[in-house]
Amino acid sequence: MPNATYIAYEGRGHAGPPFLLIHGFPLDRSMWRGQIDGLAPNARVVALDLPGFGASAPAVDGSRAFTMDAMAEHVISVADALGFDRFILGGLSMGGYVALALVRKHRARVLGLAFLDTRAEADTAEGRRGRLENAERIAAEGTGFLIDPTLARLLSPRTVAERPDLRNGVELMVRRASAAGVASAQRGIAERRDARAELAKIDVPALVVVGADDVITPPEGARSMAQAIRGAQLAVIPNAGHMSPFEQPEATNVALRKLIRKVNAA
Repeated sequence: MPNATYIAYEGRGHAGPPFLLIHGFPLDRSMWRGQIDGLAPNARVVALDLPGFGASAPAVDGSRAFTMDAMAEHVISVADALGFDRFILGGLSMGGYVALALVRKHRARVLGLAFLDTRAEADTAEGRRGRLENAERIAAEGTGFLIDPTLARLLSPRTVAERPDLRNGVELMVRRASAAGVASAQRGIAERRDARAELAKIDVPALVVVGADDVITPPEGARSMAQAIRGAQLAVIPNAGHMSPFEQPEATNVALRKLIRKVNAA
């Protein structure tokens, strides 16, 4: 089991079920600030920095893959350290891949699942090649070249035009990520398995959230994902791109509170 002592996290709330939140690539826990505050009356919310991102030290060097299974074990180590025997799990994009890996091995620990702006499919061959090429470049040059193309794809056009604070916030997250963490995560994402067949096995309350303007994991894919999970709810968030909880926190929180209520009623 990984050592959780170097994994940075923050949380709020003293009542309700534990709710662990896993950030996307190449971001960190600060993307969940609206959920840490907004869901605190409903759950014990904890957002963590995966190793290599935010304030957490890398787990492996950039020449090796940091797999979704390995990331999931680090999430479990945080849950163990906090005494969370069972918890709701939410993940955005890469965090969704980690959530799928975690529930595959630790189903008994999971009370509910929130998949935000993510997918169950593996990368195409072309997509894998692109990730591995990026990993090599990151290891050689650092992450600076990622900033502009990443921002253009993560945020909705309206967010970019009207919310420079959010744009700057995403840029800071990308700059905080270590080159080793970003490169190894790219390699790990490229290796992830296709989990579509596993969606039908999910038997806990589930929610699929997607930004209406998400160009990375578009709404039609989220709709298919929700249809594949028995009883899952779908929430399409207006005026949001690939970072719906960061761009439109309250609209996202409305959907997440419904999930918490469903878990409480189960």
